[in-house]
Parts: sequence; structure tokens; C-alpha cells
Amino acid sequence: MKYVHVIVNTAYTAPFISFVNTHFKAEEHFFYVIGGWSEETVRVPVSGNVRSLYHTRHLLNGFRMLKDMNVSKKIFIHGLFSPYILWALVTQPWLLKKCSWAVWGGDLYHYQVPRETLRLKVEEWLRRICIKRFGELITIKGDYELAQKWYGVKGVYKYAMYSTPLKIAEIDQIIRSGQPKVDTGVISIQIGNSAAYENNHFEIIDLLKQYRDQNIKIYALLSYGENDYAEKVIAYGRSVFEDKFVPVRNYMEFKDFVLFMNSMDLIVFNHKRQQALGNLLLATYLQKKVFISSESSLWGLFTDEFGMMMEDTQSIRDLDYERFKTKNQAGVERNKIKADVILDEKFIIGLWDALFDK
Repeated sequence: MKYVHVIVNTAYTAPFISFVNTHFKAEEHFFYVIGGWSEETVRVPVSGNVRSLYHTRHLLNGFRMLKDMNVSKKIFIHGLFSPYILWALVTQPWLLKKCSWAVWGGDLYHYQVPRETLRLKVEEWLRRICIKRFGELITIKGDYELAQKWYGVKGVYKYAMYSTPLKIAEIDQIIRSGQPKVDTGVISIQIGNSAAYENNHFEIIDLLKQYRDQNIKIYALLSYGENDYAEKVIAYGRSVFEDKFVPVRNYMEFKDFVLFMNSMDLIVFNHKRQQALGNLLLATYLQKKVFISSESSLWGLFTDEFGMMMEDTQSIRDLDYERFKTKNQAGVERNKIKADVILDEKFIIGLWDALFDK
């Protein structure tokens, strides 16, 4: 076993584990799943080289992880969210140089969270020790530059991305097997991707308020995240749009999510940081008109590095309804071609291959 992966449980965890075990030597990799979504929401894919650290009954797995970290060639931290991992690394500083931190967004932008309690102050102190000394950062350029500014990182910049739960051919098959979109004249708009405050739903709702008398339906994805925040978004959305505002509270399997997103006309996100990259790539592959915040590091990734055409969320305030709903057909077709290359499994394999055995 050469590589230890410490990874948060999300919809992308099981597909990534399967991706590594399929395209690389499974016996060289071991995965420890800690934190993230509950096992009731997304099952932890425990198998021969996967262990869970969810409960106290998994204490033995924790000791095994510490041992494996010490004998491994490289440690991949997929999302730096666990205080347990922070303590494990701080108390074993010799491990930091061989850590490769795959930045998930919220773990980096935790820097902006007010440190009002002793616990948060201690966690940030631990994070500063670790992040500055990590040997590698796997992220996008904008976030790497922020990590340099905020934490003085010295680790090497690397780029990779996670495979989608389904392959391009499977996505195409899902679209073919689904019900064709019937033109009812209603413009369907997806806002946000979770019940997390970083989605800035209230600002999106305010921006879209000017179109409330138009023939629209607004779908707010609130299936995971903070329940109190979700309830506030629902209350505000309905106060503005009434029955034109549709909250989506149930978690969707990826196949169902593909069909859902394909039924949308517009995607409006307003994250100020790296978040929902997989959602955005799927949206561009499906030729949707996509709005994202130009304040996010994803803006530079999509427009400069990927060469895609994106719309700035803040521009909505200056758009009449016709300009808002109309997409540039040539632009979205070009986006699909580029997304096809980026989502191609061979491309993603090449990115991770450069991180293994190098």
C-alpha cells in the first residue's frame, strides 16, 4: 500500500474510489472515509481497501489509519474538514510534507469563518500549521493563490478533478431514455445546489424578483445542508414567487439528477468560492445557459482555463426578461464540446496518473 486517501463522504466519494480501484492498482491505495454526509444519505462503500471512521466502533480503523499514514508513500487529504485529521497531522508533523491536499472549497474558505469560540480558534491554529506545510495542493489556480495569501503555503500546485458518478456515454443514455422536454412556454430555473449559505439564495431571489410576473418556475435544490437555512430560503422564495418557487428537498440519485438538470432552461449559481464544479460541468455539457459569480475562483477556471462562455450572476440586474432567458446557441454548443473533453475519463485518468508515482 503506497497511497492513503482520507476522504469526506459525499455523492462523489464512491465513484472516486471505484475510479481509482478500476484504473490504478487497487492494492496500492487505501481509503478512510471520515465525516461528510450521513451513511443514511449516502452509503459508505466499505470494501477490501475502504474503511469508515464514522462512529466510536470504528476506533480500531483510526489506529490503523495512523499506522498506514506513517508507512505510506503519499497521503491524499480529500477535503480538510475533520478536527481529528488535523490533530493527527499536527502531532505527527513529519507526515505533512508527503500530504497532498485536494481542496474542496469550503475547507479553504473556512479561513473567512469568524473565530468566535475557543474551538474555532484552536481548529484554525491547527489548520495554519498543516496547510502551510503540505507538500502539494490539488486545486484551481485562483484558490491556490488564495491559500498562498491566507496561509503562506509552500506546497507545489497541482491540478486534478474528480470523475462524475456516471460516464459521458451513460449520461447520453439517460437523456435518450428520459421523457423529451415538452415546450410549455414555462422557463425552468435551477438556483443553487444545496442548503448551504454559500449558495447566497437570497441574493439570487432578489435578482430574479424582476421576472416574477413572467411564465417561470424556480427550483431551489435544498436536499442537503442546513435545515434551518433551507426553511428560511423556502419562506422567502415563496413570499416573492408564491407557487412559482419550488423547493427540492429530496436527495436525488445521480441518474435522476441528470434528468432533472436536463429539464432546466437556466442554471443560476451565486457561490463566491469554488463549489459545485461537477454541477457546472454537467450543466455546460447539457448546453444550459449558466450564470455564476465573477467573484468566484471558478469564473477564471471556466472562462480562462476551460475557455467556456459563462454569464455573470450580477449581470442579471441589467437584463430584461428576453435577454435573460435567451441563450447563445453557438456558445453553449462550444461549451458542450469542451465539457466533453474535460469529463472524458481518459482526461481525468491522466490528471490523477500524474499524481501517482511522481
